[in-house]
Amino acid sequence: MSRDNDNPKNLTPADSAELLGYHLGIADDETRARVEAAFPDAASLSDARAKVERVLSPLNSEVAPPLPADLARRIVERAGSDRSGLRLHPVAMTETDDAPLRRPLFTLGELAGLAAAIALFIGIFLPGYRIAREGATRQACMSNMRQIGLAYVSYEQDHGGYLPFLGTAPPNTVWLPVTPNSGRQVYSNSRQSFALIRHRYVRPEAFICPGRPGDIALQGDSFEHLHNFPEPRNNSYSPNFAQAPLRRSAIVPVFPILSDMTPLADPGGLVGGRVRQENSISHGGRGQNILRVDMSIIFSRTPRAGVAGDDIFRILNVEEYTGVERPRSPTDAFMIP
Repeated sequence: MSRDNDNPKNLTPADSAELLGYHLGIADDETRARVEAAFPDAASLSDARAKVERVLSPLNSEVAPPLPADLARRIVERAGSDRSGLRLHPVAMTETDDAPLRRPLFTLGELAGLAAAIALFIGIFLPGYRIAREGATRQACMSNMRQIGLAYVSYEQDHGGYLPFLGTAPPNTVWLPVTPNSGRQVYSNSRQSFALIRHRYVRPEAFICPGRPGDIALQGDSFEHLHNFPEPRNNSYSPNFAQAPLRRSAIVPVFPILSDMTPLADPGGLVGGRVRQENSISHGGRGQNILRVDMSIIFSRTPRAGVAGDDIFRILNVEEYTGVERPRSPTDAFMIP
């Protein structure tokens, strides 16, 4: 795979196929390495993936349009009308002295086959493509969470059985990512999980979900001078809002500790203090991957995937949010970056 001056127009068909496979999360390790090496930095690769996403966006509809039962017949009738401009004959014309040999553009049999092909494409390929693509993205996201889970285990073993904890949120701080004119300091909960990168338990690339094409991995090899992700787009996941040090062996095994980005953190996630979207938008709003204390990873189509059906994106019995709210019990998971 080769590129000149990072210009997409210089991509060959083979290059484009490799980039597409990389973006969909179905490329093998050798191809992934070749694609990443072809770009000067992660930002350039992210821009290329964003362009691929825009090209593929028309194929991402929830369902394919229903097909008329008589689609093939209607195509044949339409093509056979005078307005179609097509010459339809059961057999080709023969050469005479008055007219040269002419073959119709389509025979009835060929047109019926074309109609069947169109029906097959609309009815099978598009839904199949969407399902395959979503599955590949979820699997790539799960693979990232698996790496983060292993990092949690290593951190726990090196720190007396405790998960990363850098102190609770001060009383006057808010967890809302953007709080204009609030007069309060914003508290970032993602510094808890950033400790895994800072202490070299996991690479920054693991914190990027392929379902969020605008996110790019933090660059560099030394992070000791940082205490958090420099930019929101360097992190695609939400850790649990911890208010005290958590000893992993003392927590309910199914308690969530990391999830796809909460809808509260995205623009428009809160409208009038209420959560606008049910699920994370990382996987098209159809669900979220969740890493639990026992290091299992699930894909849940609802945010009510915590202990005893707890909503992981909302605090128990709280409907409206200003950013100062805190979890109300040890099992009340609240995923926020």
